Amino acid sequence: MYKTTENKIFHLDGKHYLFLVNSSALFEIENETRQLLDEISMNRDSFSTTGNYSETELISLENIGAVRRINPSQNVSSRKIIPTEPLSSLICILSGDCNLRCSYCYADHGAYKHEKTLAKEETVLKGIDFLFNESAGRDMGFTFFGGEPLLNFSVLKSAVKYAKNKASAMKRKIGFSITTNATLLNEDVVSFLLDEGVSITVSIDGTRNVHNHGRKFPGGDGSYDAVVKKLDKLFKRSGEKTINARVTVVHGQVNLIEAFSHLSSVGFKNIGFSPVSSTNPLYALTDDDLHTFTDGFAKLAGKFLSSALEGKLFGFSNLTHLVQLLHDGINRQYPCGGGLGLMGMDTDGRLFVCHRFIGNKKFLIGDISRGIDKAFQKDLLNTLNIENKSLCQAFWAKYLCGGWC
Repeated sequence: MYKTTENKIFHLDGKHYLFLVNSSALFEIENETRQLLDEISMNRDSFSTTGNYSETELISLENIGAVRRINPSQNVSSRKIIPTEPLSSLICILSGDCNLRCSYCYADHGAYKHEKTLAKEETVLKGIDFLFNESAGRDMGFTFFGGEPLLNFSVLKSAVKYAKNKASAMKRKIGFSITTNATLLNEDVVSFLLDEGVSITVSIDGTRNVHNHGRKFPGGDGSYDAVVKKLDKLFKRSGEKTINARVTVVHGQVNLIEAFSHLSSVGFKNIGFSPVSSTNPLYALTDDDLHTFTDGFAKLAGKFLSSALEGKLFGFSNLTHLVQLLHDGINRQYPCGGGLGLMGMDTDGRLFVCHRFIGNKKFLIGDISRGIDKAFQKDLLNTLNIENKSLCQAFWAKYLCGGWC
């Protein structure tokens, strides 16, 4: 006796594809297999093999996880909730200040509703020690964030050298990344970041008009020309190294195709889009904006596919990430790693669920001196776990999505 597991069948170009919800596995199937799955699904209580189908067919579907054998008295155990995992990624607010005044900034221009401060070297190095201690031997990632982190470049340099020496002595691996508005790039900064292998992501929103609409200097002038001038130095020096662009999409500025094409021409090889984090009607995406947004995603996905069939990489990072999840068979219990393997550290060494919640005491999860509040962490992750979100349970892509933040 059998039941189907959660699945979604797609029909494309005359072919049938079976997506298995629990394993994120994807198979091309014959029409006969689709009919068998339909028949099993229609039998609400159970399905027993008949003369139409062989036991071998059912066993094949069982082996890939499309159906499960049942006993009428058997209770199916619920999915285990993962309470914690070792910290492996720390996002460090290196600067609680910024030299831009972007209109839609969720971080209060780096201050996070706090006084504008730069992180002290001692605090950042203690944060690195904390990451090493908490990571349980895993590879680690350390991200320099802000505000604008390059306002505190001297501490960034000390942190990278300190962490690399520590990793070498302990035979461990640590990688570095930075998110910057690029306005403070110069030859010394570019050389250091590239020579030390720091992954660089630039916040840039597209064409001159779109970028200047939201990303301005304190005096009100747009920052596009200053950014592109500095990027010229970066791209000339970077060679084959990939420089990432992160686009914040706001109300009325949702032409993803135009933004992607323009940023590719500027020199970016990897471009990702994120809806603005704002409830302000001047910036928050409307339903019409979201339809345009997803339509742009679909068109970029088509370009991604066409390039892939020619053996070329189309650097649409949102889709690259999704394809990686499918390839790895990822089963996401959470929307992201926040509070799990990733945390955000403010300029004082306090730990928050992630950098988006810096300064919000409701999401304070510990500090680098006293450690992580394990009880709070467990309760939080229990709440965030997708198995505890009733709205998600009938959604076929829930383990690719992980639920809402």
